[in-house]
Amino acid sequence: MSVPTSIVASRRSRRWVWFFAVLAILGVAAVVIPIVYNLRQQLRPEQLAAARARWQQQGTRDYDLAFEVKYDTDPRADEHMVQVRGGKVVSWIVNGEELVRAPAGTLPPVPGARAGDHAIHPSDEALLEVWKRPDVDGLFNMMQKWLDEDAASGGQRNFATASFDARDGHPLHYIHRVAGTRQRQEWNIKLTRVVPGSHPAG
Repeated sequence: MSVPTSIVASRRSRRWVWFFAVLAILGVAAVVIPIVYNLRQQLRPEQLAAARARWQQQGTRDYDLAFEVKYDTDPRADEHMVQVRGGKVVSWIVNGEELVRAPAGTLPPVPGARAGDHAIHPSDEALLEVWKRPDVDGLFNMMQKWLDEDAASGGQRNFATASFDARDGHPLHYIHRVAGTRQRQEWNIKLTRVVPGSHPAG
């Protein structure tokens, strides 16, 4: 017995409905999944506070800090080499140029801007905050500053993500991107503990 033409047409119509429904679901998923993923990666105030608390409890006052900062889409990075003894910055070299060489317990004024292609970015307010204190506490200060500014920006949803050392909480990696622009900073950080009382190499 043959199936009426109207029933066949109805079945085909339902298949097309399901086909377009699946396409619509996949389209929504393609938009929602990256958003959910980014929100999960987003640095939260409590994460930063917990990492800072670990550093205060388990951190050290004697260490060498090496971190690089990349800006926007530039593949090059500013390279910072910092020596901290007794909680004070005693040596600071940026892109091979020594900016600070101080006796333990002192810290000279913030260096002025210097000329040159891809040198420090003296016009960058955020980086100037690091200049004032280019140690682990200074990095925490900067991340907190940007979190506060992002929270106060209202509808603008900037993106920030960070990873911290499981032992003492010091930052390992950080990205901050301003929504709707190419403004972006990325830090890669390495901390080496040293024997208390040691001094920078001459």
